[in-house]
Amino acid sequence: MDVLSELFLPIDVDCIKRIPISQRLPDDNIRWIGNSEGTFQVKDAYRFALGNEENATSSTGVDNIWQQLWKLKLPPKVLEFAWRACWEALPHKANLCTKKVLTESSCFRCGATEHTFHVLKDSIDLLDEFHKAGSKPKERHTRSKSKWNPPPREVMKLNFDAAINADYGRVGVGVVARNDQGKVMAAISNTILQEWGAEMVEVPTAKRAVKLAKNQGWRKVIVEGDAANIIKALTCQANMSTYVQMMVEDMLADVSYLDCITFNFCFRECNEVAHRLAKWAVTSFCDEVWLGEGPSWILYVVVSDIASVN
Repeated sequence: MDVLSELFLPIDVDCIKRIPISQRLPDDNIRWIGNSEGTFQVKDAYRFALGNEENATSSTGVDNIWQQLWKLKLPPKVLEFAWRACWEALPHKANLCTKKVLTESSCFRCGATEHTFHVLKDSIDLLDEFHKAGSKPKERHTRSKSKWNPPPREVMKLNFDAAINADYGRVGVGVVARNDQGKVMAAISNTILQEWGAEMVEVPTAKRAVKLAKNQGWRKVIVEGDAANIIKALTCQANMSTYVQMMVEDMLADVSYLDCITFNFCFRECNEVAHRLAKWAVTSFCDEVWLGEGPSWILYVVVSDIASVN
């Protein structure tokens, strides 16, 4: 800490302290910090050139509009036309007069000045008429309520979740292990002192679930959580940001002792027990409560009661 304080500003020292260290000590590599994939993209560089993504959005005031525009499922030439119209770049008479191409800006039909809105007036009227004719009440699709499903025989399912208390720089960890009958076999609730983001804290929480399986001697496990991006990274379906990906790779390199491990995504209502354990830890600031054969039987009863209905 003395060396860091001597070399860096306090704000940089805080950032350095939050960098997780890999257990495998892999070779260094260059990563682009402009996006979560770590690969360079021109649009991210453009935002950095304007300052940063937040400043770019707030300074122009229309960044969200462009995002919505380019996401529309329309032919590229239509999107480009709309973009040009928004930037007053259409070759109507008013613009051509500005560029000294024409000397007369009057509309040949009505005599009014031919500007962007005047040119698009008929199109706007027709579009409005189309929307009114085809408007129907929107059907609301709601996802049916899911519930926790037990694992196959001789397999243990470990649900994990994390909760953050930014005011105190603490992360709450919640892990619950249940067998094929839905019986709670063990659970963990503890806090760690760390100022990580939401995605980063999910990885060490999942790792704590795997460590519990190792300590209990379970060889076939399902590790389940409601952090979709982390589950995709653990199943090698996506690459995360630099630090998160490194932590994921560390974890995957440390599960060789298991005969079988599967990572599953579940919705929050299926992960209620782990979620409550994590929230309880971060509000009570407990160092660690291990629920298993004997200790902390009062909380064990509470967890078992929650698990029975979730």
